[in-house]
Order: sequence, then structure tokens, then C-alpha cells
Amino acid sequence: MTGFILAAVALAAVTVLLLVVPLARHRKSAPGASQADASLAVLKDQLAELERDLAAGTIGRETYEAAQKELKARLLEDAAPEPAPTERASLAPPLAIAILLPACAVGLYIWLGAPAALDPQQRPAEVPNAAQIEGMVERLAKKMESSPDDPQGWLMLARSYRVLGRNADAARAYSKAESAVAADPKLLTDYAEALALVHEGSLQGKPTELLTRALQLDPKHAPARMLLGAAAFQREDWAAAIGEWETARAQYAADTEEARILDDSIARAREYASGAVPKPPASKKGN
Repeated sequence: MTGFILAAVALAAVTVLLLVVPLARHRKSAPGASQADASLAVLKDQLAELERDLAAGTIGRETYEAAQKELKARLLEDAAPEPAPTERASLAPPLAIAILLPACAVGLYIWLGAPAALDPQQRPAEVPNAAQIEGMVERLAKKMESSPDDPQGWLMLARSYRVLGRNADAARAYSKAESAVAADPKLLTDYAEALALVHEGSLQGKPTELLTRALQLDPKHAPARMLLGAAAFQREDWAAAIGEWETARAQYAADTEEARILDDSIARAREYASGAVPKPPASKKGN
């Protein structure tokens, strides 16, 4: 941030100098014919015309001499040298530029730019890539092997494995933290789901036990009840599946995705229960 500010100040100073110095210099007026030069030329023409009139007899000697005297006096008066005008540039415009230019630049940057980007603490954190995430998870796994009595560490590792799709490793990590998992309906449900994914989606056996324990802790835990209904559906226990799903459905608004999925599942279980359609070709009845 400091380097950027110093560079900006230096650039502004150079710009101000380039604009101000030429304006602050003395400027001489451009040479050209003055008004006196034009007047002298006219008077000389008038003298020449008087001489022609005298030679032609148009005017008399007395008239000629009087007019000549007057013209010569005017000629001497207009021929007096004029001081060469010089112009000194006012300091007001350069000073105004020197003050306003940097001020306007700073104001525009604050308004239109991103001043927060200059502060490293304000910058958004970089999103790690897949390789970096894998490396962090592996480091955490090594740490947990050396500190196995840390249930919160195992839970963090289990969640990390689930994000990476490593469900077998996730289930193992959940089992290491079972003392913490056993008291939390959500963790019990996550553990059951990880085990089911390891066994091709089967919720029989250990997953069903975990889901039943989750509902004992919190009968309104809808995700656990949905999975328990799926376990009954796998066993072709249509009535139990419908009962679990209807209980879960009551907790969701009609316009939610969960409600739509449950409505479809309940309708399918009812069709199988009534024999309206053949039962599914294969059900997950065990691990």
C-alpha cells in the first residue's frame, strides 16, 4: 500500500510540474505593427498630398505652410517610441492547478476506484484450489493420527472428507468421534448417510440404528426421518415408509424442494402398496 501511495504522489508531482512551469514563465508579446506605425504612414501620405496640391496651385502658400506645420507636429507626436509591452503570467492559474489536480484525482479514485484494495486486510481471501484443499485435509489427518483423543478434530476431518466425496474415510472419522456424534441428531444423520454411500446407498443395519437414535434425541429432525423412511422403502415396508415421509412432509412448506420430493416419494410408495405398479426391481435390504 505504501509503495502505491509513493508512486502516485511522484506521478502527480511530475504532472503538475509539466503543467505549471510553462504557465509560470514570463511571456513577451509577439512582435507586430503598432498603432503608431499606422498613424505615421497616414500623416506622411497627407504631407505628400499637400505638396502635390501646392504644386498644382490648388492651395496657396499660407494654407500649405499652416497645414504642413500641423501635420509635422502630429507626426512628431505619433513618432515617439512606445514601450515594448511585456506580460508576466499570473501565478493564480498554476497554483490552482497544483492544488486542484491532485485533490480531484484522489476524490475520483475514492468515488470510482477501489481504495479498499490497497489494504491487504480488506482484500478477499483467495479461494484454495482442489490440490490445496487435499493438502490441508491430509495434514489434518496426520495431526489426528497423532492426537486421536480430539473428537472435534475428527468431526472436522469427517466433514472435510465428505466435501471431497471420500465417504469411507468420512465414516471412519465419524466413528472416531462417536462420543460427540452420539449426542447430536445432525451428526448422527450425517454419519448414517456417509455409511449408506459407502454401501451403495443401503440404509440397513448401522445407518438405521444411527437414524433411530437421532429421532430419539429430536423427533422433529426431518432429514433423519426422511432417511428412515427411505430405509423402510428399501425393505419394501410401504406403510412404514409412507408414515415416516408424511411426518417429515408436515415440516416443509408446499413450495419447497423437500416437499416436492416427499410428495413424489409418498405417491410412489402408495402405488407399490396398492399393487397398482410392480414393485422396484431391486431393493437395498442389507449391507
